[in-house]
Amino acid sequence: MAFLGEARCPGCRAGVPLGSFWMRAPKDRGGIFLIGNVGVVCPACDAKLRVLQHRLAIVAFGSFAALCAAFAALGNIEHIKYGSAKQGLNLLLIATAIVGWMVLFRRYGYRFVHFRPIQDGEKVRLVPLSKPIIPERMPEARTTQESVDVKPALQAEKLPSGTANPPKPTWMCPECGEENPGRFDICCICDTRRDDIATPQQAPDQN
Repeated sequence: MAFLGEARCPGCRAGVPLGSFWMRAPKDRGGIFLIGNVGVVCPACDAKLRVLQHRLAIVAFGSFAALCAAFAALGNIEHIKYGSAKQGLNLLLIATAIVGWMVLFRRYGYRFVHFRPIQDGEKVRLVPLSKPIIPERMPEARTTQESVDVKPALQAEKLPSGTANPPKPTWMCPECGEENPGRFDICCICDTRRDDIATPQQAPDQN
């Protein structure tokens, strides 16, 4: 039977895995039945299918009614036989059974649903069968003081070690006596190079 395994697409008869879908789909407060018209897309033929819960409702309410009837009958038998001595134990067993019933249908209720194709104009909310893969976040660009100081650091590497940026002092040409700005390497009057006068020649020894 279909509810013992995966629900199948009515078109291609391929099994549609609903385990991940069932945990994320919108449900009522009890967490058993889907809210509204919910559908999926068949992974084999891409057909849009609406999830039908008629079979799930029949099985869920039928099993709950059978469970209540069984505990009622058991309670009557024990009440006749033992009186009210085991009333607390019976209530504990009933509560445990109800919780187990709810957990069972919350987790595996999708095994009792079936599909039909979505009709034209029908409003159905499509829910992905599996959780979408979210790519890992790229590391954010650092906007700290380290990145701000990169340019000054590169400029400092271009300067010779031990030098500073203040303007060079003016210098006097010994040939014509013209005062030249510090940024000039050649006299603006007589074209004497500054390097030629940077180290004065040593006078010859006089014997």
